[in-house]
Amino acid sequence: DFATEGIFICGMAQGPKFIDETIAQACGAVSRACTILSKDKVEAGGIVSVVDEDLCAGCGTCETICPYGAILVDMSDPTNLKARTNEVLCKGCGTCVPACPERAITMKHFSRKQIMAQIMALTGEV
Repeated sequence: DFATEGIFICGMAQGPKFIDETIAQACGAVSRACTILSKDKVEAGGIVSVVDEDLCAGCGTCETICPYGAILVDMSDPTNLKARTNEVLCKGCGTCVPACPERAITMKHFSRKQIMAQIMALTGEV
């Protein structure tokens, strides 16, 4: 398995190997791919980043920092750049949230208000 779901590497793509190791890894990669391809539907995780387009300045910081390539700045209108999340690629790591200088990104089910309420409950503050 690779960091991005649905991508499998084997053999020389991973590093130098003997042919028997390469063949064994190729068989394993095919087996893993078949488990995905045999399903009618693939479910994406529910915890993904959400970009508030009203706050987004289109600076591209989130696009640069996302380890999964799940956020892209829409360049179709150069006068109105906005970031958008591909929810299928997003793994919910949250790296983009603190990186956004405009605070335009939140995580579904983990808003700033919810996180602050949890912190206040832990510390005993009301």
